[in-house]
Amino acid sequence: MTIADLAPSLRPLVLLLSSDKPGEVAAAAAQITRRLSKAGLDWHDLADALEGAGNVAELRRPPTGAATCWAEVVEYLATLPADLAELLCDRDREFVASMQAITDRGFTPTEKQAAWLRGLFQRTGGAFAEEAA
Repeated sequence: MTIADLAPSLRPLVLLLSSDKPGEVAAAAAQITRRLSKAGLDWHDLADALEGAGNVAELRRPPTGAATCWAEVVEYLATLPADLAELLCDRDREFVASMQAITDRGFTPTEKQAAWLRGLFQRTGGAFAEEAA
């Protein structure tokens, strides 16, 4: 088994590593360790896979290279690498987290929320499909 095979199950756990709750972080790290071990892998294999992935920000973008819906925008913002996440203040990160909590329910942001999301998205290098064309 490879890291690529585990990626779908590891992704939500890796995102939990960014939690502000120490218990969630510890539990996610322990679960990642268990899943890697069960597959005959370890954290070094995971780190090697990330190193070989190239530009993580580009890999995270939708296949078209541009977001086509608000859910993609929120996902992009919620999973920014550290260098881009530094562009967001605590209030921005809290806003993104609140939007992420309702993304799965097919939300449509209010005009104010949409403007805020668009600004954060563009500030961190994101592009909308209509802008990329």
